[in-house]
Amino acid sequence: MAQSLRKLSGIFVAFFISTVANAGWDDYKPYTLAAVIAEQPHPSTADYRTTAGDFPYLVNVGFTGQRRPLLPQKRRVIEQWVKSLRLNPGALSLYEEEFGFLEAGVTYWLPVQQQLISHFAKELKTGDTIRLYVVWIGSTKSESVFLVNEFQK
Repeated sequence: MAQSLRKLSGIFVAFFISTVANAGWDDYKPYTLAAVIAEQPHPSTADYRTTAGDFPYLVNVGFTGQRRPLLPQKRRVIEQWVKSLRLNPGALSLYEEEFGFLEAGVTYWLPVQQQLISHFAKELKTGDTIRLYVVWIGSTKSESVFLVNEFQK
Protein backbone atom coordinates (compact mmCIF):
# COMPACT_ATOMS: atom_id res chain seq x y z
CA MET A 1 0.00 0.00 0.00
CA ALA A 2 2.78 2.45 0.94
CA GLN A 3 4.55 1.83 -2.36
CA SER A 4 1.29 2.43 -4.28
CA LEU A 5 0.72 5.72 -2.46
CA ARG A 6 4.33 6.72 -3.06
CA LYS A 7 3.95 6.02 -6.75
CA LEU A 8 0.72 8.01 -6.90
CA SER A 9 2.28 10.95 -5.05
CA GLY A 10 5.17 10.88 -7.47
CA ILE A 11 3.22 10.55 -10.71
CA PHE A 12 3.96 14.11 -11.75
CA VAL A 13 7.66 13.82 -10.98
CA ALA A 14 7.93 10.38 -12.55
CA PHE A 15 6.15 11.69 -15.63
CA PHE A 16 8.51 14.67 -15.68
CA ILE A 17 11.66 12.57 -15.43
CA SER A 18 10.55 9.78 -17.76
CA THR A 19 9.31 12.31 -20.32
CA VAL A 20 12.58 14.21 -20.16
CA ALA A 21 14.69 11.13 -20.48
CA ASN A 22 12.23 9.43 -22.87
CA ALA A 23 12.33 6.46 -20.52
CA GLY A 24 9.57 4.45 -18.87
CA TRP A 25 10.14 2.29 -15.80
CA ASP A 26 10.82 -0.71 -18.05
CA ASP A 27 13.68 1.20 -19.68
CA TYR A 28 15.73 1.15 -16.47
CA LYS A 29 18.29 -1.59 -17.09
CA PRO A 30 19.98 -3.57 -14.30
CA TYR A 31 23.50 -2.27 -13.80
CA THR A 32 25.90 -1.22 -11.07
CA LEU A 33 26.87 2.32 -10.17
CA ALA A 34 30.53 1.34 -10.47
CA ALA A 35 30.04 0.09 -14.04
CA VAL A 36 28.28 3.30 -15.10
CA ILE A 37 31.05 5.40 -13.59
CA ALA A 38 33.68 3.32 -15.37
CA GLU A 39 31.93 3.97 -18.68
CA GLN A 40 31.40 7.70 -18.05
CA PRO A 41 34.74 9.27 -17.09
CA HIS A 42 34.86 12.50 -15.12
CA PRO A 43 35.85 15.68 -16.96
CA SER A 44 39.56 16.41 -16.78
CA THR A 45 39.49 20.11 -17.67
CA ALA A 46 35.95 21.36 -16.92
CA ASP A 47 34.41 21.59 -13.46
CA TYR A 48 31.49 19.42 -14.53
CA ARG A 49 29.89 17.65 -17.47
CA THR A 50 26.20 17.13 -18.21
CA THR A 51 24.28 15.07 -20.71
CA ALA A 52 20.96 15.37 -22.44
CA GLY A 53 21.09 11.64 -23.14
CA ASP A 54 18.94 8.80 -21.94
CA PHE A 55 20.81 6.89 -19.21
CA PRO A 56 18.31 5.13 -16.88
CA TYR A 57 19.62 2.35 -14.63
CA LEU A 58 18.23 0.00 -12.01
CA VAL A 59 20.79 -0.62 -9.26
CA ASN A 60 20.85 -2.73 -6.10
CA VAL A 61 22.32 -0.89 -3.13
CA GLY A 62 22.36 -0.85 0.64
CA PHE A 63 20.52 1.93 2.46
CA THR A 64 22.88 3.65 4.91
CA GLY A 65 20.34 6.08 6.34
CA GLN A 66 22.90 8.88 5.97
CA ARG A 67 21.73 12.14 4.42
CA ARG A 68 23.10 15.60 3.76
CA PRO A 69 22.19 18.75 1.85
CA LEU A 70 22.88 18.62 -1.88
CA LEU A 71 26.49 19.66 -2.53
CA PRO A 72 26.91 22.89 -4.56
CA GLN A 73 28.90 21.20 -7.33
CA LYS A 74 26.14 18.63 -7.83
CA ARG A 75 23.55 21.41 -7.83
CA ARG A 76 25.47 23.02 -10.74
CA VAL A 77 25.37 19.76 -12.70
CA ILE A 78 21.60 19.48 -12.14
CA GLU A 79 21.10 23.17 -13.06
CA GLN A 80 22.99 22.73 -16.32
CA TRP A 81 21.11 19.52 -17.09
CA VAL A 82 17.79 21.33 -16.54
CA LYS A 83 18.95 24.22 -18.76
CA SER A 84 20.28 21.94 -21.51
CA LEU A 85 16.91 20.19 -21.73
CA ARG A 86 15.01 23.51 -21.47
CA LEU A 87 13.05 22.28 -18.47
CA ASN A 88 11.18 24.45 -16.02
CA PRO A 89 13.84 25.86 -13.63
CA GLY A 90 11.57 24.77 -10.77
CA ALA A 91 12.64 21.20 -11.50
CA LEU A 92 15.83 21.93 -9.57
CA SER A 93 13.83 22.13 -6.34
CA LEU A 94 13.01 18.42 -6.68
CA TYR A 95 16.54 17.67 -5.47
CA GLU A 96 17.60 19.34 -2.23
CA GLU A 97 19.20 16.43 -0.37
CA GLU A 98 21.35 13.44 -1.11
CA PHE A 99 21.57 10.09 0.63
CA GLY A 100 24.42 7.65 1.03
CA PHE A 101 23.96 4.24 -0.60
CA LEU A 102 26.37 1.33 -0.34
CA GLU A 103 27.46 -0.79 -3.30
CA ALA A 104 30.31 -3.31 -3.00
CA GLY A 105 31.70 -1.56 0.07
CA VAL A 106 31.69 1.92 -1.52
CA THR A 107 29.34 4.70 -0.38
CA TYR A 108 27.77 6.75 -3.17
CA TRP A 109 25.97 10.01 -2.43
CA LEU A 110 22.94 10.39 -4.71
CA PRO A 111 20.41 13.25 -4.95
CA VAL A 112 16.92 11.96 -4.09
CA GLN A 113 13.60 13.43 -5.20
CA GLN A 114 12.01 15.31 -2.33
CA GLN A 115 8.75 13.34 -2.31
CA LEU A 116 10.67 10.07 -1.79
CA ILE A 117 12.41 11.20 1.39
CA SER A 118 9.42 10.76 3.71
CA HIS A 119 8.93 7.26 2.28
CA PHE A 120 12.55 6.40 3.04
CA ALA A 121 11.86 7.26 6.68
CA LYS A 122 8.67 5.16 6.78
CA GLU A 123 9.74 2.14 4.75
CA LEU A 124 13.50 1.70 5.14
CA LYS A 125 15.96 0.99 7.90
CA THR A 126 19.74 1.13 7.85
CA GLY A 127 21.17 -1.93 6.13
CA ASP A 128 18.14 -2.65 3.92
CA THR A 129 18.98 -3.75 0.39
CA ILE A 130 16.90 -1.81 -2.11
CA ARG A 131 16.58 -1.26 -5.85
CA LEU A 132 17.00 2.31 -7.04
CA TYR A 133 15.74 3.72 -10.31
CA VAL A 134 18.40 6.27 -11.20
CA VAL A 135 19.29 8.44 -14.17
CA TRP A 136 22.91 9.39 -14.80
CA ILE A 137 22.98 13.07 -15.84
CA GLY A 138 26.68 13.95 -15.71
CA SER A 139 29.57 14.37 -13.32
CA THR A 140 31.71 16.75 -11.37
CA LYS A 141 35.50 16.48 -11.45
CA SER A 142 35.33 13.95 -8.63
CA GLU A 143 32.05 12.04 -8.88
CA SER A 144 29.15 11.05 -11.09
CA VAL A 145 25.70 12.53 -10.57
CA PHE A 146 22.75 10.13 -10.53
CA LEU A 147 19.21 11.29 -9.77
CA VAL A 148 17.10 8.88 -7.71
CA ASN A 149 13.59 8.69 -9.18
CA GLU A 150 12.08 5.71 -7.35
CA PHE A 151 12.96 2.75 -5.14
CA GLN A 152 11.76 -0.76 -4.34
CA LYS A 153 12.38 -2.60 -1.12
